[in-house]
Amino acid sequence: MADPPRVLKYRVEPLTQTEAQAVLQAVQQHRLAALYSVGLAIGLRLGEALGLRWEDVDLERGTLLVRQALQRIDGEWRFVEPKTEQSRRVIPLPAVAVAALKAHRDRQTWERKAAEKGEGWHETGLVFCAPDGSPQFAQNITRTFQGLLVRAGLKPRRFHDLRHACCSLLLAQGVPPGTVMEILGHSNIQTTMMIYREVTQDAKRQGIAKLDFLTLDPQTTVVNTVVNPRIRG
Repeated sequence: MADPPRVLKYRVEPLTQTEAQAVLQAVQQHRLAALYSVGLAIGLRLGEALGLRWEDVDLERGTLLVRQALQRIDGEWRFVEPKTEQSRRVIPLPAVAVAALKAHRDRQTWERKAAEKGEGWHETGLVFCAPDGSPQFAQNITRTFQGLLVRAGLKPRRFHDLRHACCSLLLAQGVPPGTVMEILGHSNIQTTMMIYREVTQDAKRQGIAKLDFLTLDPQTTVVNTVVNPRIRG
């Protein structure tokens, strides 16, 4: 009768620190650069990010409250509560996210003034909205993100990949899986541990690669075998 743990349907490819920085560089000039920066820094789901309101963000204290998500249901935009208690959470913001949100707030103020001179501004209180203040289409966010990465010569990724990247980077920095689970709002530790196993596998591969110094020079091996027939492969 219990709900089974959510199973990842694809292999997670953790971003390295260098790749994460390259992604942020690729989106830096876009009007929603802060959306991608915050997505990577604290692992928000796209619906959570698009449903985020300024009243839930405290840039002075450096915290963000996740208490709703924006979903399109029956052709209409609706704010829905988090599906689980774990999804409703307060997240401390790193300095990079605070700086990105402050710059985004200034940009949005300019957009509001520009819109008021035209067709008008649709006040929704949303942090990540369209240029006229109305809600964003999730499909457009992913499509734009992929286009920005391709133009920068990077591998196209989904917005949700930023969430996995946040998880893997936190785990790689030694943050306990239980803490990572709370930051991301995973409903159970199994989901976090699935990504953790991918991170540790990647670390194992990097560690084993350091043993490449054991590779023998083929020419030297042939010479030794001829000089000393007792040497066997």
